[in-house]
Amino acid sequence: MAIFSILHVPTGKSEFFTEFALTEYQDSLSTKYNETPVFGRMDPITTYQGTTRKVSIGIRLQRPDKNQMSRIATMQYPTYKEADNALTIARPPLVRITLGDLLTEQLAALDGFSFAPQTGFSAADSPIIRCDGNKEIIDFKSVELKFNLSILHETELGFNDKALKWLGSSRFGPGEIF
Repeated sequence: MAIFSILHVPTGKSEFFTEFALTEYQDSLSTKYNETPVFGRMDPITTYQGTTRKVSIGIRLQRPDKNQMSRIATMQYPTYKEADNALTIARPPLVRITLGDLLTEQLAALDGFSFAPQTGFSAADSPIIRCDGNKEIIDFKSVELKFNLSILHETELGFNDKALKWLGSSRFGPGEIF
């Protein structure tokens, strides 16, 4: 059974899902170079600056817990400490993500979170609206959640120059590394 979990590193609070449909998964690597044009040379001098990894995850939940959605949304905010009557950021809103064998406790910056409940034009696919005293309660039949993550590498990734062996961990991603 695949588990999707998200842990808010500053507070230690977590949310997890065991029953969901994976609707999107995209794992993108981008390599950045600095190009400097020079006189007398056709091609610029190209200097490597770094490689970044972005992951997008989409899941669909049936009968979602709205409180759980609110708790996940709060994970995009930092923790603060009080200093001379002004709030200052104590810790950034970093998260650890696990998604089955695709991501294993990856440290990430949560670049965005969206909550899209199913709506419709008929009774079969519309939210359930009921009254509880003077309060209207809207229950969604399903909801799609989307997470955009910037993976933060905790170890050096690359190859040993002499042995040409991979220096990174096996937690990089799915499958074997060379």
